[in-house]
Amino acid sequence: MQDKAKARLKLGVAGMVISMLMWPLLAGVPFLPLPARAKAAIGIALFALIEVLFWGGALLAGKEAAQRYRDKLDPRTWFRKRK
Repeated sequence: MQDKAKARLKLGVAGMVISMLMWPLLAGVPFLPLPARAKAAIGIALFALIEVLFWGGALLAGKEAAQRYRDKLDPRTWFRKRK
């Protein structure tokens, strides 16, 4: 039972990390040599995939792990002293 929980946590965190690493891909879509319609479709699909990966990972990792991960990505908390 413990191994399944660890595997779910690792898979969930991996999904959240991969989703964050995909944001630069989304930023690069406007520079592709494609028609505007194709760029829009790719951008929408990529955005949806990023969101599904993040929230699916959050569900797998659990509420506490997802909150910790989001807190680390929040620029407002980067320079706060930890207790």
